Amino acid sequence: MKKGFNKEKNINSNVKENWLYYKKEIKNALNDLRHKNTFYKQIPNLLTVSRVVGMIPVSILMLTGNTILGMVVLGLILSTDFFDGKIARKYGLVSKFGADLDAVCDKIMAFLLMIPLLFMNLILIFTMILEGAISFANVKARINGIDTKTVFTGKVKTWFLSVTLLLGYLTKLVSYCHYAFMILSALTMLIQIKTYYDYVKLISRKKANEGAKKIEKETDNELEKVKREDKIAELKREKEYLLSLDDTCNKENVKVRKRKK
Repeated sequence: MKKGFNKEKNINSNVKENWLYYKKEIKNALNDLRHKNTFYKQIPNLLTVSRVVGMIPVSILMLTGNTILGMVVLGLILSTDFFDGKIARKYGLVSKFGADLDAVCDKIMAFLLMIPLLFMNLILIFTMILEGAISFANVKARINGIDTKTVFTGKVKTWFLSVTLLLGYLTKLVSYCHYAFMILSALTMLIQIKTYYDYVKLISRKKANEGAKKIEKETDNELEKVKREDKIAELKREKEYLLSLDDTCNKENVKVRKRKK
């Protein structure tokens, strides 16, 4: 019962900590945007957010049959994924907040890209479910205070997913792309399953390492406690010995005085 309570307390603490962190970073970002001297610091983050905002016209164009124009706009939006990181690295603007924002915006963009395609290819429902499972695993890890880095299969999965979605839109222009789309969809789902497995494995390993560190820390604390108790007991024995020695000396002094009398 106590263990469960402590776990819930830790989760609430992690949620609060993350909330305060992101609230602070968003506030700092908005402050930077208000001033000309600091505006440039948020250019990578603005490019990142533009991918999500830009998906609104892309979805409208695709759903209304303007596929070519939609593909052109989509190409421009996808190019920001290259430039935001390049600008951040070149001008020393790389940050944890920027990396987290990039990951979140990429996920939202992927889901928004899938929505118009669902009307043509229901197989993407499984792709969305798997992508949602990967996102849930990452969010759950963050809530539990575990910082997960992108695994290699995650990067491969992102590439396959991007190509698959692009082929899905191209099937409206070039019919034979449909076969390549179906094959890549199946491969993407397999890679998504492997990515989910790798993330769960990574999270479990980090949990085990943190658990071992916690046990080691508790053991060290117990040893320190035992050492302190032993030291206190030793000091008490010395004190008792000195008191008994002092008492003996006092008694001897009394005897000496009596003899002299």
